[in-house]
Amino acid sequence: MVKNGKKQKNTLLARRVTNTAVAVSLLVAFIGLIVGTVSFFWTLLAENMTDTFYMLGTAIVASKDFADTEVLAEDAVTAYRRLSEEERASTGTDEYRRHFSHVCELEDYKQLTDYLKHYQSINSYENIYFVAYDKDTNVFVHVIDTGHYGDTTYETGDWEYISPQEVEKLQSISITVPCSIRRNDRGDWIAATGVRLRDSQKATYGFLMADYALKNMAFDIAMFLIRYIIAIVAASILFAFLLNRHFAKTLAKPINTISTAAKDYIKDKKAGISDSQHFSSLDINTGDEIEKLGSVMADMEKELSAYVESIKDMTAKEERARAELDMAAQIQKSALPDIFPAFPDKREFDIYASMEAAKVVGGDFYDFFPVDDDHLCFAIADVSDKGIPAALFMMSVQSVIRSSARTDKSPARVLTDTNEVVCENNKLRMFVTVWLGILEVSTGRLIYANAGHEPAAFYMKENSFELVRGQKKPAIGIIPGMKYEEQEIALFPGDKVFLYTDGVPEASDAEGKFFGRDALLEALRNHEKDDPETVVKGVSDAISSFTKDAEQFDDMTMLCLSYNGGNDGGMI
Repeated sequence: MVKNGKKQKNTLLARRVTNTAVAVSLLVAFIGLIVGTVSFFWTLLAENMTDTFYMLGTAIVASKDFADTEVLAEDAVTAYRRLSEEERASTGTDEYRRHFSHVCELEDYKQLTDYLKHYQSINSYENIYFVAYDKDTNVFVHVIDTGHYGDTTYETGDWEYISPQEVEKLQSISITVPCSIRRNDRGDWIAATGVRLRDSQKATYGFLMADYALKNMAFDIAMFLIRYIIAIVAASILFAFLLNRHFAKTLAKPINTISTAAKDYIKDKKAGISDSQHFSSLDINTGDEIEKLGSVMADMEKELSAYVESIKDMTAKEERARAELDMAAQIQKSALPDIFPAFPDKREFDIYASMEAAKVVGGDFYDFFPVDDDHLCFAIADVSDKGIPAALFMMSVQSVIRSSARTDKSPARVLTDTNEVVCENNKLRMFVTVWLGILEVSTGRLIYANAGHEPAAFYMKENSFELVRGQKKPAIGIIPGMKYEEQEIALFPGDKVFLYTDGVPEASDAEGKFFGRDALLEALRNHEKDDPETVVKGVSDAISSFTKDAEQFDDMTMLCLSYNGGNDGGMI
């Protein structure tokens, strides 16, 4: 989100692209400046060396009228050759100079010296000097030197070794004038070139050389840099202006148009306007990726509109399904007795039950109802599936059990009849486990049968809760014609019966560990003296402490019946 106008200004796309392009152009210009300066330097040096070369040639031609350079060179070389190695090593001494004093006394020497000094002064050269060449020893013997600045000034007779390659370079005739660059004793950079002198046999006997100070080119180079920089700055400004105009038209404007359309789209969606067209009406004809982006956004708008409509339809369907599911849960809940105490006028027994479905509706159920004034039927069941199909199957089984139990007080025959009815119409091949008991209230006589269900837990007299497995037949809905058997037990005042579905011992924590029957018995024994409601809620609390926040995967149903005795407070 932009916080101020300055940040908005600095982040404009066209400006950023332009700034980048200008920065790149300036970098290229800087590199070009370096390359151009170097190129200009060598071009200017070549021109000056060419002028020097031709000036030296003119000087040689002009000097022939008053000086014989060949004789001067021959005298100097002859004097040099007469010297011993020891004498040549003493260059610069007075004794050494006397070997060449006769050359300095020649009239040609004096006139040529004056002429070269005059040439030096009018052409601003550092030095003009005439050297004789001894090809036998590859030595330059200095004859005349017009310079007067320290160690780089040579007196007549001074000599220096020169390699054959350098001589060959000076003698070569090509488009490029030969030159060498060095620093003098004052630290100034100078460039030197020369013209060879040849005798009648075309043999080189000497060279007329000139030193040119590179600092003389400083003004020309400075003017070149000034003109170059002014041109680059002007070109960069013009380039930036044109580039900014170009990108503003071809880049920033189309993108801003798309951005505005996106903002209007969001605004209309928040306002609930769904039939407006934003991207489809854009007129972007850049012929590049931006135009493609606009087209993609238009397609996206159409797809989103269609998707939103489908979401609305799906949401409406889900809401209807959720409402129907809630209604099914209410219907299922209404099918189970949930008012406690269930029989406030019956002091012979107390009963309490609960059912927690893993989904909105479940496949477990419990039931209890009076068969007559002295018999109570109570049952617990667990359907093999979950959800609405299991709930519908559960309600149908519950209805069959109720109908059968009211006409026959035998739990075994009730389960047998129920199994036959279910098997005849069980197209989905579902099954249900059932524990069903009929209590004779006046005597405490309990007859029960088990169709594949969990064993009941009994609390008898003063003993702790124990699981009584007894006989166990297959679940209802599996085997047609199955004959179930029943068992009988006598309840005394204070005895309890606890029924549950497999979701209780199989409740698991986050690590997948089961609650188990041992923990169930421990929870029951902690509340064995309590009323049925406290017993059921105590087991439920123990399961919650064990599973904590783990997801519930199965329905959990529990029922507890406590027998208080006959009408006289005991067994009849």
